[in-house]
Amino acid sequence: MKNTLPPQLHAKLQHWEEHDFYSSAVVLGIDIGLEGIGIYLRKGPQALYEKTLLYRIPQTNALEQRRQFRSARRCRKNRRTRLKRLKRLFLDHNIPWFENGDDALIRSDPFLLRNRALTQTLASREAISICIRHLVTHRGYEYFSDEGEYPWGDE
Repeated sequence: MKNTLPPQLHAKLQHWEEHDFYSSAVVLGIDIGLEGIGIYLRKGPQALYEKTLLYRIPQTNALEQRRQFRSARRCRKNRRTRLKRLKRLFLDHNIPWFENGDDALIRSDPFLLRNRALTQTLASREAISICIRHLVTHRGYEYFSDEGEYPWGDE
């Protein structure tokens, strides 16, 4: 299997695997979740005991809904952060930026423009701007990027 981790993270992982604690210590891990409790006991990298106890209590329904709300808040926050970075990148490279209420964004169909960008050529810098903005808004970026100031690279 190909190593897909960034070099810094891969080096830290190798360092951890060679550490005395990982290679010889007895560790008990307990994970309390919404639907059960997981118990894991290991000595070094060797598993001694592992068990999952399934249960369901009504009080966990509220916790599950709170987690979904928190996930939605994080998603919105990450999207705002991506758009701020993209706006700065567009300004650095003199690419047009449209605010949310601008007429060009309302009239355009980003899916059609993205398809046209793949199959033909786009007619304007504004169309490229709308395509890139749509991709960054809805698709995200690579989280372990070392390619500069922007998570998706400087180019």
